[in-house]
Amino acid sequence: GDITLAGGDDMPAETTMSGALAIAGGGGGGQSVLSFDSGDNVPLDKYVTKDNVDDLMLILHDEPADVIARVVQRIPQKLAFTAIPKYKMKEVLEQFLKREFEEPEKIKTLLDRIKDKMAGSFGGEQRLGNLMQIMDKKSQERTLAFLREKDAAFAAAVETRYFKFEDLLRYDEMALRRIFRKAGAEPFARCLKNCDAPTLEAFHEMLGPAIKDLVTARMQNMLLTGDTNDSELTILAAVQALAAKGLILPLADVKQAGKA
Repeated sequence: GDITLAGGDDMPAETTMSGALAIAGGGGGGQSVLSFDSGDNVPLDKYVTKDNVDDLMLILHDEPADVIARVVQRIPQKLAFTAIPKYKMKEVLEQFLKREFEEPEKIKTLLDRIKDKMAGSFGGEQRLGNLMQIMDKKSQERTLAFLREKDAAFAAAVETRYFKFEDLLRYDEMALRRIFRKAGAEPFARCLKNCDAPTLEAFHEMLGPAIKDLVTARMQNMLLTGDTNDSELTILAAVQALAAKGLILPLADVKQAGKA
């Protein structure tokens, strides 16, 4: 039968996409290629929750579509599509149309690798960097100050692992304006209103007078309405989408090489 994403609002929270696909696969005495609920496979639903599903999306960002398709089946069904990087959604969905036998040991190795990323030691600059990404700016600064007192080298390594709005100044003017068009004026205004004067001036100079006037008007309106939201993750998503299409360099490369 056709593969469908079975279930709905009445689906138990622990139900995974692999279970839904196995039910929907039907016909021919076999189950869908991407259904691997049996054996000693790693139950990712024990490690992925609504509180850390964004971490999983960041982990999966650079993985191939077939890997992402296999992983999202192992997490609660209601979280599955949240974990798929938006720019790879179509490619991942195409994987669900395939019906080929996969070696169980190969899949188990993949799941072990993802489990280690999601539920390994709390230590390490990558894990802390992911957590820092979802903190507000003041919390980031306090955390870095504490880390620098304890281990300056570790603090520096953590700082390279997460995106800060100021990192956009490492791009050249053309790339920065592409990011602005992709993300939009409102997210930029939200981030710019939290910048110090020298950083704000640097952005205005690179973006040009027309964009400066636009975001300044948005910033003034936000101050009047008491808007305290932050849009760094929205801008990070725009950077990742443009980099995936080859329109700008990946942020990690720019951080290492300087202007690009």
